Amino acid sequence: MRYNLVSVDSDSRLSPNRRLLHLFNVLIEILMAGTAGEVPTRQPPDAVLPDSKWSWLVVCGNTVIGITTLGFFRCIPVYFRPIMLEFDAEYGDVAAIMGLFTLGMALGCFFLPFLTSKFGSKRTCLAAGFLLGIANIVSSQSHTLVLIQIFLGFISGCSAGILFFTSLFSSSQYFVKHRAKATGISTLGLPMGTLVIAPILELLTTLYGWRGSLLIASGILFHSCVSAMLYRPVILAPTAPRRKSTRGSISGMRKKSTPTELNEFSKSKILSDSPQFDDHDEKNPMTKLVTPTEKSDFEITREMEVASNAQQNKNSCNSTFKNKVKSIIDVELFKLISYDIGLLSSIFYCSGYVGANTFLIPYALEHVHIDTLQASTILSLLGGAECVAKIVTGFLGDVKCINKCILLAIMAVVCSIIVATITVCESYLSLAVITFAYGLFVTAYMGIIPVIFCDIVGPKKLATAVGYQGCIYNSFLALYLYLMGRLVDRTGDVRQPFYSCATLIGLTSFCLIAIFLLERRQKKVNKMLADIET
Repeated sequence: MRYNLVSVDSDSRLSPNRRLLHLFNVLIEILMAGTAGEVPTRQPPDAVLPDSKWSWLVVCGNTVIGITTLGFFRCIPVYFRPIMLEFDAEYGDVAAIMGLFTLGMALGCFFLPFLTSKFGSKRTCLAAGFLLGIANIVSSQSHTLVLIQIFLGFISGCSAGILFFTSLFSSSQYFVKHRAKATGISTLGLPMGTLVIAPILELLTTLYGWRGSLLIASGILFHSCVSAMLYRPVILAPTAPRRKSTRGSISGMRKKSTPTELNEFSKSKILSDSPQFDDHDEKNPMTKLVTPTEKSDFEITREMEVASNAQQNKNSCNSTFKNKVKSIIDVELFKLISYDIGLLSSIFYCSGYVGANTFLIPYALEHVHIDTLQASTILSLLGGAECVAKIVTGFLGDVKCINKCILLAIMAVVCSIIVATITVCESYLSLAVITFAYGLFVTAYMGIIPVIFCDIVGPKKLATAVGYQGCIYNSFLALYLYLMGRLVDRTGDVRQPFYSCATLIGLTSFCLIAIFLLERRQKKVNKMLADIET
């Protein structure tokens, strides 16, 4: 439907009053047509379509964000030994930096859905990137370990959590056909940061000390603000709603009534429908019915009004509380059993993954007895292997004949065996080979799990789902890293954390298989319901 808008300013035949009336009539016409559905909802002028060229540009920006957030986060163990020597600290104290970082990521992920819906992804990431750079500048000039833990750990974690998880769900929203491939490429920043940043930080630490190295690194972290400028509104493709069935659904099954409950219900129904008799008339109970207490019509009406008002106040209080809870937490997501199991798999996987990366350099320095330059090379090998693996798994995730959950489950089992094998490495060459193999299998999860969540909850709720995922597993991870650091301090054995990390990564495979079985069952139920409707 077209509107022939007259150029009012150039039309001298219309008086000022008639011009206003003409514009008012045109506006009313457009509004009424929009209400009737003739004019489609207008998108923002800078909105982009999914799978467009601009979407791939956003993927490149998300890769830079991955380098400046989690890529840098994995290289923080490079500063462990200089900080321990300067402040006379233990492994538990420096591991607390990593724990506070993950705790900050959990807090940032908790507020991520609110911030992105209120201010948009671009403004939120701009503020987070600026805060990330400032926090690292302050930590480089701090002279107490507590300030370093706060700024390098907690505040940097809040900013990095907002930036990284925004890049995760935005990559899935900008694509429909190549969603797994785009998400895998956007998460390349994590291994690329490890591949590139670890040797640079080691060189800068040798030349300028850990303070100068951290100050220079803060300038690199400001580049996340440039990547945030690429975000534009995306036109979401309509998705078919998930069928809700009364039997066999993933979100829950209708509770069947037992025969005892049915008998009790039928008895109560009969008693409520039958007339009530006076107890003292034993001879002929049918002769006298119980009469209600004699009250005036005004008293009866007044009691009914009081009861009605009390019930309304109770319902309003309950609804207000429920609305407040729903405005903060989307409770409907947690009713999906597949999503809950996915959160549990995230806790297991990320705890084992980050724990192994955190203690990899201390293990290489203390147990294998290599120098710091070779230890940073180990991280570079890990990052290079993950770069190759992310691209390959991204392509495999888009293949229709390959199930994503089964693919991740197989890789989790292999990765668990490799992590346990790290503890038997006694030379630099063997540790380098095992680390490279570990990088080939460990990185697939972070690239494919957002795609699995998108299939479960849909693109519109993906930001909330990913935010809750980061909040929950980072909260657990903060405590896990602290406990592992204290375990190393008490036992004096750097190999102890790798045993628990291997166990947790192995448990991830069981969760992924459970998701596969539930989704398979849901598809059968949907197909059966569709056949019944037709």
